Amino acid sequence: MFKSAGITFVSKLVVAIINFGIIILLSQLLGTQGKGQCSLYLVIFSTALIACECISGATVVYLLSKFSYRKILTVFYIWSIPASCVVGFLFYILGKINASELLYIVVICWLNAVVSIHQMIVLGKQRMDLFNLLNIVQAVFSILSIWICFKYIDASTLHYLQALLIAWGATFLIGLLLVFRFKDDKPDTSWSLVIKEGFKSGIANQAGTLMHLAYTRTGYILLPATELGIFSNAVSLCEASLLVSSSISTVQYSKIVNEKDKVAQTKLTHQCFWTSALLMFIALVVLCLLPDGLYTWLFGPQFNEVAIPVRMLAPGIFLFSCYITFSYFFSGTGRFHINNYPALAAMLFTLISYGGAAIIGIPISIPLVAVILVFSYATMFIMSFMLFLSIEKMTLKTWMHLPSRKSLKEWL
Repeated sequence: MFKSAGITFVSKLVVAIINFGIIILLSQLLGTQGKGQCSLYLVIFSTALIACECISGATVVYLLSKFSYRKILTVFYIWSIPASCVVGFLFYILGKINASELLYIVVICWLNAVVSIHQMIVLGKQRMDLFNLLNIVQAVFSILSIWICFKYIDASTLHYLQALLIAWGATFLIGLLLVFRFKDDKPDTSWSLVIKEGFKSGIANQAGTLMHLAYTRTGYILLPATELGIFSNAVSLCEASLLVSSSISTVQYSKIVNEKDKVAQTKLTHQCFWTSALLMFIALVVLCLLPDGLYTWLFGPQFNEVAIPVRMLAPGIFLFSCYITFSYFFSGTGRFHINNYPALAAMLFTLISYGGAAIIGIPISIPLVAVILVFSYATMFIMSFMLFLSIEKMTLKTWMHLPSRKSLKEWL
C-alpha cells in the first residue's frame, strides 16, 4: 500500500514538473496574449470534461462493480461526442474561439474525456501502475509535441492545439489498447440500466466539480487574453504550493477512513491542520519573497508583473489549504455532501461579485479577479471551519490550542 502510494506521489510530481515546463515553454514562445489564449483553451477542455462526465466519469470506479466496463465505455464514448460539440459551439458563440479553432477544440475535448475515462477504468481495476503510466505518457507526449511543433513549424496557438491533438490522440490509442485487455467478467445488463445509473452517479459527482470550476475559473473567461496570460501563471505558481497540504491531507484521509474512534479522527485532523498551516505559510512566504526578476527569467520579459498577483493570491491559497484539511475530514468520515456547501457558497459569492462589478461599471482586471478569488477561498474556509466546529461540538478556544511538540513528532 505505502509503496503504491509513494509511486503515485512521485508520478504526480513528475507530471506537475512537466506541466510547469509546458507553462514556461508557452510563456517564453507565445508571450502574454498567446499564453492567455492557451489558458482559456484549458478552461474549455475542463468545462467539456464536466459535461462528458455527467455520465459515469470518476464514479466509473464504483460502476465497474456492477456493470460491464465495455458497455460503460461505449455509452461514454457516444455521450461525450455531443457534449464536446455543445461546449465547443458555446465558446464559439461567446466569441472566445474562432472558426479555425472550433474543430480542433471539439476533437480535443472528446479525446481529453476518453483519456480520463480510460484512467478511471484502470484505477477501478486496481492497476495503479497503468494509471500512473497513462498520466505520465499524456504529459510527456504533450510537452514533446508542443516543442516539436513550435520548433519545426511555428509557435502559435493553433499549432498548440495541433500538438495537443497529436499528444492526446496517441494517449487515447495507448489507453484503448490497455483497457481492452481486461476481462469483462460482469453479467450482461440492459443498456438502459447502464445509462440510468451512469447519469445518476455522474451528475451528482459533477455538481461539486462544476462549482469548483465556477469560482476558480470564471475570471479566466472574463479577463482579456494578455492579462489572463499573466494571471494564469500566477495562479499556477500559487496552486503548486498546494502539493504540500494535499500530500498531508491524503495521509489524513487514509488514516481517518481506517480509524473508527471519533475522538482520534478529530485529534488527527487537528494535528494535520496545524502541520499543513505551518508548512504552507513557510512555502507561501518563500514564494512571495522571490525576486520579480525570477519570473521574467522563467516566463519572459512580458511577464514582469506576475509577482503582483502571486502576492495578492497567497492569502487565499493559504485559506484554501486550510479548507482542504476539513474537506478530507468530511470525505474520510463519509459525509461527502458537506463539501458541497462551502463550494456552493464560494460559487454564489463569485457570480454575485462579478455581476455586481458589471452593474456598478467596475472593469474586469487582474486585481479585481484576484480579490474575488481570495474572498471565495475565505468563504470556503470559514464555512467549512464553522461546520466542523458545529458537527464535532468543539469551541474555537479548544481548536486554537496548538498540538504539543511530542504529539506532532509522533504524527510525523
